[in-house]
Amino acid sequence: MPSALNAYQLGLRFYDSASLYAGLAFIYRAQKDWPAERDALQNQLRLDASDPYTHYRLGLLLTFLAPGTSPHRINLASSLDPETDPRCRH
Repeated sequence: MPSALNAYQLGLRFYDSASLYAGLAFIYRAQKDWPAERDALQNQLRLDASDPYTHYRLGLLLTFLAPGTSPHRINLASSLDPETDPRCRH
C-alpha cells in the first residue's frame, strides 16, 4: 500500500485530478486515516462535485469528525442520486 500511496501523491504534484484524490481516499480509508480521507474527498469534490457517493462518504465521515456539517453532505448525495441511501429521501 505504501507504493500506491506514493504513486498517487506523486501524480498530484503534476496533475490536480479528482481520480487521483479518489485513489488517495480509498487508501486512507483502508488505513483508517479518517482526517486524511476527509481531505482527499474534499479535494475530489472540489474538482468534481457531481459524484453522489463521494458526498455520501464525506457525510458519513463528518458524522464523527464534524457532526454539524454531515446532514448537508448526505442530503446533497441523495439529491444527486436518490438511490444513494433510502433513509435520506425527503
